[in-house]
Amino acid sequence: MKKMKNFCFLAIMLLSTVTITFGQRGHYGKQGQDLSQLKSDLNLSEEQFTNLEKLQLDSRAEMKALKENTTLSQEEKKAKMMELRSNQKAAHDSILTEEQKTKLKTLRAEKQKLHKAEMAEMKETHKAKKAELKTLRAEFDSKISTVDKEKIENLRVVFQNAKKEMHSNFKGQKGQKGQRPSKEEMKAKRDVMKAHKEKFRADHESELAELKSLNEKYGDEIKSFLEEKGFNPDHDKLNKNKGNKTEKTSKTGGRKGNGNRNLKHGDNVHGFLLMDFTNDSNTDTKISDAAVKIFPNPSNGLTNVTYEVRSKGNVTVQIKDESGKVIKTLVNETAEKGNYNLEVNTIELRNNNYFIVVTDAQGITSKKLVVIK
Repeated sequence: MKKMKNFCFLAIMLLSTVTITFGQRGHYGKQGQDLSQLKSDLNLSEEQFTNLEKLQLDSRAEMKALKENTTLSQEEKKAKMMELRSNQKAAHDSILTEEQKTKLKTLRAEKQKLHKAEMAEMKETHKAKKAELKTLRAEFDSKISTVDKEKIENLRVVFQNAKKEMHSNFKGQKGQKGQRPSKEEMKAKRDVMKAHKEKFRADHESELAELKSLNEKYGDEIKSFLEEKGFNPDHDKLNKNKGNKTEKTSKTGGRKGNGNRNLKHGDNVHGFLLMDFTNDSNTDTKISDAAVKIFPNPSNGLTNVTYEVRSKGNVTVQIKDESGKVIKTLVNETAEKGNYNLEVNTIELRNNNYFIVVTDAQGITSKKLVVIK
């Protein structure tokens, strides 16, 4: 059961752009200091070192007590937290000499400059790796059957829309800069995420099963193909490379790999199959802003379909089954930008799940149509 839940969550995220995870700041960061390194860099006296060590321990204890205080509201906690940090900074500065404070400021600026340079390099490396993966995905496409290509196209649309919905649900939930969310806020976010995952599993049970089937069918072949090209996948999760040892860089405290081109951060069999290699943007897929609405849905006769055309050009509206087969083409014409309405008779369709798929100049959108008689 746990494995299936992980699979479902992975399916929601598989089309997301790779996120580069930044580590906590080093010994000149605002979130804490390595006092031993600070002692050496600033030439601290023993008394200064002892006072800073005590201040650090006391600060942690005060912050912990504040977070565990259940009598204060979240706004009161945030205000108290800012006050504590201000007092801690003043106490910290009072221990250092003016010369040491000036040097510390310079060292922090240098650290931030190195950090930004390292992050820029990581992003460029990531960008190049994603471009290479798209090239490989295009090459691998010849190994996929025509029927499975249609399935993949429809699944890509489903998960594009799922990604869009997830981003919409969690937009604006990021905490304030420089402040860690409280336990209550973290729990609330976890509850929202859990509810979102459960809804996704319920709404897309058949798609998840189909994606899993494709994964099992092509997983070993993808693994072998990518290994031949220099990547080091591990079947389901291609980011595993147990033999890839890392070493710390001397200045930035970051990590440097051994040069193997591993797939990381969610690039997996599922993501590789659904990768839109025809898209020239930096992301794997375009998230469409167009909406497709169906009412009533489920349908047992006439149903109304509303869709949006985002720019003038050829537009097709099709009914497809879960295998990706086109059941009927409802619209195939040049249309102006705007919203359109279409009445669809489902009386000839069997009891099943279908998709209304709209393709315009800017991409594909779809909506599941359930027929019940």
